Amino acid sequence: MTYEPYPTQPDPYSSGGYPPQPPAPQQRRGFGIAAMVVGIISLLLAFIPFIGFISFLLGLVAIGLGIFAVVKRRGKGQGIAGIITGAVSLVVALVVTLIASAFVSILEDELQNPEDFFEMDPQELEELLETPDAEIDAASEGSDDILNTPLAYSSLTVIGDEEALPAGEAGEVSVVAINRSEENTTFPFIVQNQTDEAISRVEVSGRAVDSDGETLGTGSSHAVYPNVVLPGGYAFGYVYVDSSDYTLPSGATIPDLRLEFTEGLGSYESLISLDIENFEELSNGDLTGDVVNPHDIDVGGPIGVDTVCLSGDDHVTYDQTYTDNDHIDASDSSTWTLRSYRETPECTVRLLSSNGYDW
Repeated sequence: MTYEPYPTQPDPYSSGGYPPQPPAPQQRRGFGIAAMVVGIISLLLAFIPFIGFISFLLGLVAIGLGIFAVVKRRGKGQGIAGIITGAVSLVVALVVTLIASAFVSILEDELQNPEDFFEMDPQELEELLETPDAEIDAASEGSDDILNTPLAYSSLTVIGDEEALPAGEAGEVSVVAINRSEENTTFPFIVQNQTDEAISRVEVSGRAVDSDGETLGTGSSHAVYPNVVLPGGYAFGYVYVDSSDYTLPSGATIPDLRLEFTEGLGSYESLISLDIENFEELSNGDLTGDVVNPHDIDVGGPIGVDTVCLSGDDHVTYDQTYTDNDHIDASDSSTWTLRSYRETPECTVRLLSSNGYDW
């Protein structure tokens, strides 16, 4: 009997090598690399002022991609790097933004209060306002104060019955008339200086409430004209209430007014008071006239013309416009017109003030 031999298997080691190994699985690192690249870019941008919001967005994207890469094991090391760089970029962008904002705020204050502005004693201010420009020129020759004398000038044009203006408290600076506007969220007002000293930079602020005492918003005056108010003199402005509503409800008031001012002439914007002449009220209700620059320096714009109308029930209506020219040379003038867009109440007395800037 014959037996067939078993088939033999080839010897894997006969060639002297090792058996072939299966290829290692390739690691997917796309999300990790993306997180790291985006994080680096966001960190670089974070050091550039005023574009911090871009770094914020990229930093958040880097953190999101990094977390995804770590969780899904798609480039864990790069993902961690993306998370770190993204987080650091958020912190750096925040710090750079705060520093840049502080710098801009300081720069604005410096521009509004340049070095040539001066401090003046109230009594000196009154004497200066009562002194003709020619005498001031002679007395101040060679002095830098001559450059600042127009800032001490105060001009308020009164049309109508001046005695109809309410009187303030003796020895005080007080708001003598205020009410809500029916057109917007402002409270036009009139103030009087019943002290013995000239004042400047009057500011009025407060909390507006409805007839039930519920808060509507808070606000402050944007400007009060004229800037310098002589003893016994008047000035006017409006409190702008921050509110998402277009108008305030009937019965809205500011029960507790906060009134601040500077005694004499302190540091303030380069606001220069100008004269109003040739005032006319036209048949269609428009107002017109001339703004005259009485100073020996040129005045730049925008040159505003502001006015309030006080009706018989002590209701105050505020309006404003601008001169037809943005620049008025020394001793020159410019025309202006205030168009009437609404029915204006009959004014018992009207106050007007024009102001430009020393630039």
